[in-house]
Amino acid sequence: MKFFFLFFVFILFILSDRSAVLGQGTNSLKLPKTFDWRRVPGSNGKTINYCTEILNQHLPVYCGSCWAYATTSSISDRFKIMYNNTIPDIRLSVQYLLNCHASGGCGGGCGEMAYEFMKVQGVVDNTCCHYQAKELECTAWETCRSCFENGCTIIEDPPKYYITDWGEIQGEENIKNEVLKNGPVSCSISTPDSFKNFNGGDGEVYVGPKDIGLPDHVIAIVGWGYSEKIQRSYWIVRNSWGTFWNQGGWVNIVMGEGDLGITVLCNWGKPKPLV
Repeated sequence: MKFFFLFFVFILFILSDRSAVLGQGTNSLKLPKTFDWRRVPGSNGKTINYCTEILNQHLPVYCGSCWAYATTSSISDRFKIMYNNTIPDIRLSVQYLLNCHASGGCGGGCGEMAYEFMKVQGVVDNTCCHYQAKELECTAWETCRSCFENGCTIIEDPPKYYITDWGEIQGEENIKNEVLKNGPVSCSISTPDSFKNFNGGDGEVYVGPKDIGLPDHVIAIVGWGYSEKIQRSYWIVRNSWGTFWNQGGWVNIVMGEGDLGITVLCNWGKPKPLV
C-alpha cells in the first residue's frame, strides 16, 4: 500500500502553516532511558495504560487504511492523556475518514491530510460510524445512524472530535520529546517481508535491512526502550494488523540503522478539549 498521494500535495500542506511544521515539542526535556505510555507509574504504585486498543485494518476485508488508523489512534490516546485516564476511551472513526476521503481510502492515504481534516471538519467516533474496510459515501446516513426492530434512523448532529493543531516532526530526540510531553505520534515506515512476518518473543527487537523501499505503511510510536540483549535502543510501536500479529499487535523497532525510516516523517496532533 503506497500511502503517499502526490508528493507536491504533501509539500503544499506542510508549507501552508510553518508553525505547525515546527511542532509543539521543540523544547527539550530531560529524556529518560525508557518510556512507555502503556505503563506509566501511577500515584498508587500501579501502572496506567494510556493507549487505546489494537485494531485490525484488514477486517472484514483487506483495506490500506493504516494512515487513518495511525492518526486516529494517536489522537484517541492523546484524549486519554489529556484527561488523565478519567474518561471512557474515545475511539475515533477510521471509517468516517474513509467515507469522506479525508486523505485517501483503502488504496492508501497520507496522515498529514487526515490531521488537517480532523482540524477543520472533525471526526465522529466508532459508535457512530463503525469500521467496514471499504469506502462508502460521505452522507448523514453513513456518518451516524442507529437501528431498531422497525428500522434505522439517522442521528442528527452527532458529536464530533477535533484537533486544534498538527505538525511534522523528525529525528530521534525531537520525536522522544514530543511523545514524552504530549503523547503518541504517527510515523511512516517501509515494510519489507521480514517485518510483515516478524514474530519476535517478549522483548525482542526488530532490526530491518539497510536498504529499504519507499514508505508504504503508517504506525504509531508510543514510547521507547533499551535492549540489553543487543545493546541498542528501540521504539515501541503500535501496528494495525490485529493482536495476533507479533506481540499482541505491538512491535519494538530498533533505533538508528535498521529502523525502516521511522524517524524521517512523523506527525503529531493536539486534541481540542471536550466541551
